[in-house]
Amino acid sequence: MKSPSRSRTGFSLIETIVGMLVMALSVVGSFEALRLSDLKIRHARIDNRITELLREHSDYVMYVAYDLLPADGAVLSQGSLYQLYDSASQSWKSFDNYTVTANVQASNQGTTSEVRSITLNMTYQVDGDSSFSQLKTQTIRSDAISRRKS
Repeated sequence: MKSPSRSRTGFSLIETIVGMLVMALSVVGSFEALRLSDLKIRHARIDNRITELLREHSDYVMYVAYDLLPADGAVLSQGSLYQLYDSASQSWKSFDNYTVTANVQASNQGTTSEVRSITLNMTYQVDGDSSFSQLKTQTIRSDAISRRKS
């Protein structure tokens, strides 16, 4: 006599484990994509801030009175490119420090045809390649801005 065969419906243990693995990988991938997009937004904000600072100082050098031009090696400004508010300590946390300096070369000094060539240098810190690496220092050097004494 033949025993009646039972039909089993539902998922086996292997199918359930594979489904959970696929679900876990998609959740981890989603969080990684969010983290990377947040990092890209932060870098875009920093790039925008760098552009603003260099334009501001270039405009200053171009339009300030000749006698007020910075001296060689003068620090025009320094600060942080990025700040976050820490609600636990109720204070602002600063990240990515920067310094803008002027390199000045003068020709025909002391004459009425004196010309100063001013190059702006911006040195700033950026994130390393991983969260455990040290900050890297980068420098941006502007084109020379020439001012003639008049």
